[in-house]
Amino acid sequence: MSDRELLEMAAKAAGYDDAKFQDMEGWGEVRYGLSCGIWSEKHLENYWNPLVNDGDALRLAVKLGMRLCIDNRVGFSWVKGVEGSVPHDGNANAATRRVIVRAAAALADAGGRDE
Repeated sequence: MSDRELLEMAAKAAGYDDAKFQDMEGWGEVRYGLSCGIWSEKHLENYWNPLVNDGDALRLAVKLGMRLCIDNRVGFSWVKGVEGSVPHDGNANAATRRVIVRAAAALADAGGRDE
């Protein structure tokens, strides 16, 4: 799954029903530090990209009630059985953000989350 698809699915899992993907290569990198992001007029005050922003990733994990296991592989799981892991290859922060977004995308693909 591409980063764009991951972000769109994660936004869906987060409840950003009006979310739009924005390619911001060039201008977005200068202004926001992002080459792409999600924009939601109803739900977000700024562009959102939990693949590169620690704060966005943490808020997404909290919102979805994720359980993370961080060691030499960053893993995730839910009661619904959505689980997986990503090797961190020396960058545990990037792997943690990616695993959060992958988990959110898988959750959206599975049809939602338990409340």
